[in-house]
Amino acid sequence: MTLACGHSADTLAGMRPIDIVAEECREEFKVATARVRQGERVDLLESVLVSGTGRRLHVRGSATPVIEEGGVAGARIIFRDVTREREAQRLKDELIALVSHELRTPVGAIRGALKTLVPHVAHLEGKPRKLFDMAARNADALLGLVNDLLDIERTESGQASLQRVAVPASGLLQQAHDALSPYVESMEIELRVEDATGSVMADPARVQQVLVNLLGNAVKFSPAGSTITLEAVNVPASLGPAMMRFGVADQGRGIPADKLDRIFERFEQVHTTDATEKGGAGLGLAVSKAIVEQHGGRIWAESVIGEGSRVYFTLPCVEAGA
Repeated sequence: MTLACGHSADTLAGMRPIDIVAEECREEFKVATARVRQGERVDLLESVLVSGTGRRLHVRGSATPVIEEGGVAGARIIFRDVTREREAQRLKDELIALVSHELRTPVGAIRGALKTLVPHVAHLEGKPRKLFDMAARNADALLGLVNDLLDIERTESGQASLQRVAVPASGLLQQAHDALSPYVESMEIELRVEDATGSVMADPARVQQVLVNLLGNAVKFSPAGSTITLEAVNVPASLGPAMMRFGVADQGRGIPADKLDRIFERFEQVHTTDATEKGGAGLGLAVSKAIVEQHGGRIWAESVIGEGSRVYFTLPCVEAGA
């Protein structure tokens, strides 16, 4: 029988674990095995194994001491092959680097050049003006897409640090209202802010980003004459820290039950035509999810088709006496 690592069971029986570890990983492996000999379990052990055919396997696992008669008689080492995961991560890193350095800069330059031309094309009419406006909108959209991709990556990788302060929930709601009210009014929609008490420990700028994303989505899918409601309420703490629940409720078309979780994934749209008809690339909710989870909260949606949707997220409350 040949095992996944390319060695037969008979061959492995005469080898030490370190014999199939790549040369550059052996010192770290020796340190881990020394800890196991002292009776300590080692988790998140990463190494590179060399298969019987010479193939290198990136693995991740744990080593648990086997205790017999009060002493360490051996170790149980369990590895999982993560070679494909590592390769996928490498490709993703290369893509992010490409987007960041090779795409963002020229798109930003195009967008800037178009904005400087605005005073000089004011006289244009008809098709030339429509083409210019289309180029400007598409440049804005593409730069927004690039920035959202980078924002998600920085947040999920922990590179986007949070500047946490105690901030009143009512202030966060009012700022979001003020930022979006001109847009909301232009769509003939009422934006209502409920009274809120208490404060959260959060990065105000990042929370504003979440609220504006959620409000923008609510406006896009709300009919004229409807109402969007912003709220923040304290959630009783049964287990864990006290949390405050923020909510954005609309009276739009609603979200199908099978989409309630998927809408927070990258590039996910409720309907396939939404990107064309409503705009956006389906990244706003993914960005919001990453920000909320970085704060230690969670985000979810509830909906009734034909009646509207509510998107909620939680943030930790300021501790008493803080």
